[in-house]
Amino acid sequence: MSLFWTGAVLCNTVHVVVSGMVFLVLFHGGRDGTSIPANSLMKSLQYALTTSFGSICYGSLFTAAIRTLRWEVTNHYGQFEVHFLHLWRLLFSFFLLLKF
Repeated sequence: MSLFWTGAVLCNTVHVVVSGMVFLVLFHGGRDGTSIPANSLMKSLQYALTTSFGSICYGSLFTAAIRTLRWEVTNHYGQFEVHFLHLWRLLFSFFLLLKF
């Protein structure tokens, strides 16, 4: 699970940095804007690694748990059974919706 968590933290950190850059570009007038702050990439990276890092790690924990469970099910039951389990879950959810 540690490997999945580390990968999720890195991936989500990149997402936050890219989102910060997109926000700065759009907020300051688009690509042709002359008021884009200097060192905006470093500011976005600093924000991701300081202010948002706790949220990134906490959210990545859930992502890692789901990926670990999916990996275990795939390795244990094989691909055919995983599709069967997804179909069963979908049908069960459908019947629960019909009940209400």
